[in-house]
Amino acid sequence: MKLNNISLLLAGMLLSGAACASSSSVTTRLSDLNISVFDLTPDDGIQSTFAITDSSTTISAYVGNGTQQWLQELSPSAAATVDAAGLASASQAAWGGKFGGFDLTSNSASNGTMASTYVTQRITLTLAPHTGLVAEGWLSMTGHQATAQSTWVQEVYIDLMPSNSAGYGEYRFKKRATSWPTGEFDSNQPITMSFVNTSDVARNVYFSLNGHTFVNTVGLVPEPSTYAMLGAGLLALGLHARRRRTR
Repeated sequence: MKLNNISLLLAGMLLSGAACASSSSVTTRLSDLNISVFDLTPDDGIQSTFAITDSSTTISAYVGNGTQQWLQELSPSAAATVDAAGLASASQAAWGGKFGGFDLTSNSASNGTMASTYVTQRITLTLAPHTGLVAEGWLSMTGHQATAQSTWVQEVYIDLMPSNSAGYGEYRFKKRATSWPTGEFDSNQPITMSFVNTSDVARNVYFSLNGHTFVNTVGLVPEPSTYAMLGAGLLALGLHARRRRTR
């Protein structure tokens, strides 16, 4: 291999590695939504209870840049984790095994690389007559922007839909954060949702949960230390060439 080709190869390796010195990242964590009930009419002899009759969960993790991609998706019946990693970037979606308990993380440390996660959950429960329901949890979200051109998004939507309700939006929690305009984000907040069944018959209640993270890093430049390493390497190659010419 010619000396100038070696120099170019060394330069390319160092410059490509320099993009990994910083990364954009997001994390979204939702503690288990604890569902409890209370009796609206304690003297009616009807026990205040609920029973989950159906549930499903899907989690996924993705990393890609348009030409290369890594994707894992799973519909688990118990606690599980999926990972995707490549191009100095990674995503992970973890489910704790209970409704509402998930941990999503994505980071992108290479120009033009996108990293994302998803979680979707559905449960159906039957709520006894004259019974109130309360779902409580805790949501934490953080976001970091590596460069001004980088972007990230994270969102959580939870819908509580009683049978015969008007549909989505009647009982809804939503939280959405983006890199614009500040680039940095750190939030912790409680989640509380409630519904009361005042009828004389049991009612089905449907929970729908969607969580998502997305991050895309662009505009990374090598750090000064990388330029120093590159210069040292090229100097060494130059000295080697000089010795060969003087032999």
